[in-house]
Amino acid sequence: MERLNHERMQDAARALLGEHDFVAFRAAGDERTDTVRRLFRIEVRSARRDDERLCEIVVEGNRFMYRMVRIIVGSLVDIGLGRLEPSAIEQALAQKKRELLGRTAPPEGLYLDSMVMGDDGRDAWP
Repeated sequence: MERLNHERMQDAARALLGEHDFVAFRAAGDERTDTVRRLFRIEVRSARRDDERLCEIVVEGNRFMYRMVRIIVGSLVDIGLGRLEPSAIEQALAQKKRELLGRTAPPEGLYLDSMVMGDDGRDAWP
């Protein structure tokens, strides 16, 4: 397994923060017309200090589309491996083109940690 450049991944991830049209970050079968989403936090960090091949990517936002997080993670991994330039994130946001991004990460290893429902935050899961 190749080593990931976590710093390069985090630098590229910063472009995703804030409100953007994430149309390039949705699966091909997703036909919704409202693709504007807001990411509050995206953090790339080492999962283990002794192994740079592993990382955690934390994504917090107001809404997500089908496979959006998997596309974000796959693209960041491709950036971390040097297969994709960090500018690809900004270019995909600006040009709204999925083909500028990396692969879709497989679902294994990805999980939903928590979810807050409603504007007042009273309905939380888990």
